Amino acid sequence: SNSYTDTPQSNASFNAIDFHREHGKPITLVPLVVLIFYGVSGGPFGIEDAVSAAGPLYTILGLLILPLAWSVPEALVTAELSTAFPEASGFVAWVATAYGKFWAFQEGYLSWLSGVTDNSLYPILFLQYLLGLLGDDSPLADGIYRWAFISGATALLTYLNYLGLDIVGRTAIAVCIFSLLPFVAFVIVGSWQVRPHRWLETPEGGISSVDWRTFLNVMLWSLNYWDSAASFAGEVRNPGRTYPRAMLWAIIMVVSTTLLPVLIGLGASDKSYTKWEDGYFEDLGEQLAGQWLGVWIVVGAAVSNVGLFEAEMSSDAWQVAGMAERGMLPRVLATRNKHGTPTYGILLSALGIVCLGWLTFREVIELLNLLYAFAQILEFAAFLKLRSKYPNLIRPYKIPLGMRGLYAMLAPPVLLLVLIIFLSSWRTLLVTMGCALSGVALYYILEHARDTGCCVFSDQFMTQDAMIQRLHETQRALLQEEDADLEDDALSGIRDDQLQTAAMLQADGALLEVLAGDRAAAAAAAAAGAQGGNSSDGGLSLRGANGVHGAVTSDDDGNDD
Repeated sequence: SNSYTDTPQSNASFNAIDFHREHGKPITLVPLVVLIFYGVSGGPFGIEDAVSAAGPLYTILGLLILPLAWSVPEALVTAELSTAFPEASGFVAWVATAYGKFWAFQEGYLSWLSGVTDNSLYPILFLQYLLGLLGDDSPLADGIYRWAFISGATALLTYLNYLGLDIVGRTAIAVCIFSLLPFVAFVIVGSWQVRPHRWLETPEGGISSVDWRTFLNVMLWSLNYWDSAASFAGEVRNPGRTYPRAMLWAIIMVVSTTLLPVLIGLGASDKSYTKWEDGYFEDLGEQLAGQWLGVWIVVGAAVSNVGLFEAEMSSDAWQVAGMAERGMLPRVLATRNKHGTPTYGILLSALGIVCLGWLTFREVIELLNLLYAFAQILEFAAFLKLRSKYPNLIRPYKIPLGMRGLYAMLAPPVLLLVLIIFLSSWRTLLVTMGCALSGVALYYILEHARDTGCCVFSDQFMTQDAMIQRLHETQRALLQEEDADLEDDALSGIRDDQLQTAAMLQADGALLEVLAGDRAAAAAAAAAGAQGGNSSDGGLSLRGANGVHGAVTSDDDGNDD
């Protein structure tokens, strides 16, 4: 037998069901919108280098065009596949289903490295904004005090993540309101001083004098990581309804909170755009309204980095846990604490942040974008293959386009990613190649550890029997919830668990006959599963004699329900 009781595997996903049954899924629409917002942008902070690299006109055009050409396609792909695979491994599950375990591991490893590299920025940026208030002669400016502050801030923010996604979500909402309020004041005060002709200014040497490497890297960094939201899919209530709405609102927030301050800053200031650099919005605030607004922007920027850190840390940690649940990493990394968060995934991500703190701002952006480019191309390829090969895969939300439309939609973002790769420095390319080779080596080292028994891995995603057992667990949870006569929110959570079970079944490959349209094989799989449960009607029954059916059953007219 290969059942749950006698197969060595992690209890992580089953413990997750128990946690959700007792506490509910922690993420609803508003927290998800804010987590996506901070995973992608967090406001206009950091966009200043793009302005000085390309000038007002090209920056404004970039902020108008790139959200349509880049953000919308990536957000739509994330919404569709997050609802089809509502689990912590996120995009790793997409690639695993399309191309197998090896490429899924490389996808997860490169994406995790890119996320950790990105997150290493925020404690440093937090300190830089703080020094704007304290002055450069502060003891925190360099030496042991600087290192101690950055390490202490990282530890404190990591502990906040440890306390649970509900705490992270509420903190992110509060941080979002606080950090964006000064820019609301900035836009209101500055709108009366705008001179639109300043928006048309271009570099003196024309388009050839634009620093395209800096411009495109900063722009992409300000608008990427939409797929990071996939790592929360297993913790979101009613993902089929919540994800598409959250993506729409997040796109509106990202574009408006970046474009409007840039328009006001460029149109209302008399100073040259070449003066724009990190933290320049403080100077702009003082120019437009006085020192009070400049100080408020600095404080808001510092606090915003808390939200950015928490969103990225959550995504990275849950991705590690999801890979461990899928048997790609040692199962200890899937362990959840009493707050329902992956303890070791958080610690591993925090360690990576500390190790990368020595890089400069531009080096970090270029490296994380290049790592992200390779991973994102693989995700887009997996999306297209899943649409083509498995058209019947359960998709609570589906992009309303055929294959030709999808190819056309993804062509601009793929071309942008290729351009980012082409413009990268040789140093960054070499570092990225080293990271990719280390991912290949780590994969085979872990496989050897699995074969020799050096580490214990979860196998629950590897066998059909384990998937059927997981389905039975969800069904028994549904019975208990029905007997308790719960309210709509609880029933929504039950539907989430059913979708998560279906995603595990279809992603594992055990029931891919269903996805390919082989209904006879689907009925046979359902009948085989019923032998281990308490079904008496030839299907995977939820309530047997009461006639409530789940999964796949055959009715009298020959159709499969």
